[in-house]
Amino acid sequence: MPRVGQVRRRDSVEREIVEGLRRYGCTVFQHSGPGVPDLTVGYRGKWTPMEVKSEDGRLTVYQVKTLTGVPLVYSLVEALDLVRGLK
Repeated sequence: MPRVGQVRRRDSVEREIVEGLRRYGCTVFQHSGPGVPDLTVGYRGKWTPMEVKSEDGRLTVYQVKTLTGVPLVYSLVEALDLVRGLK
């Protein structure tokens, strides 16, 4: 659990993914906290959570337990593919 005043470190690709999704026309909310997906992304009335990891990033044991079924994306291309597949 983070200490008071400790800043949660974002994965290095998260900014690129958020900016790219917004350019594509998505609404993106960033979250932080234990067991909470990094992003909630809306596109054309459909919403999906996303957990963002850099190429060498790994889920923590806690994330494995709490984020079951949440899509994991490593790049903007993967995030856009996920959004395009929303039905």
